Amino acid sequence: ADSFYLKTQRFNELPPFIKPGENLVVTMKVLEVKSRAELDKNQKEQQAEMEKMMAERQAAEKPELDKYLADNKITTKPTASGLIFIDVKKGSGPKPKATDNVVVHYTGTLLDGTKFDSSLDRGEPATFPLNQVIPGWTEGIQLMSKGGKAKLIIPSNLGYGPQGTGPIPPFASLVFEVELLDIIDAKDIPTAPVQEISAGQ
Repeated sequence: ADSFYLKTQRFNELPPFIKPGENLVVTMKVLEVKSRAELDKNQKEQQAEMEKMMAERQAAEKPELDKYLADNKITTKPTASGLIFIDVKKGSGPKPKATDNVVVHYTGTLLDGTKFDSSLDRGEPATFPLNQVIPGWTEGIQLMSKGGKAKLIIPSNLGYGPQGTGPIPPFASLVFEVELLDIIDAKDIPTAPVQEISAGQ
């Protein structure tokens, strides 16, 4: 019992119902025995099923995006990359460069309206280097002027692609409502001392 809990499970101490030196009896039941060939076959079948699901999801993206645009009467032509940029409110300030840091408020949703993130809900804007975000943001926010608001409709190839992330599924087109609050030139940001970060952080 000591070896199992303290070494295998890495408990800091034994559970109160276990005494030091006590034997641990484990009862197991074999439900099925498979050969290596059967396991390999099962893995190939699972891989094929996953690839089929991914292909179906990829094939569904364009029709879903087309339907969203039609339902919302959006006729704005996409850029060469496929981004759809809609100027909601023109700003009066400068436009950011890809090397700038920007301060924005935003809300992100899937095409069905499911909200997956919002700086407004957190009560504070987001600040980030414009060249370190998804391509749809890097391109779209450079089209905005400070003080402006825009809607960015981002196909998955400019978003999170075939892998998705968190609540965003693979091959998902995204809709962002963005307000550009400020632009910070990279050269105006003080350089912080480099701190070593331990692997446990």
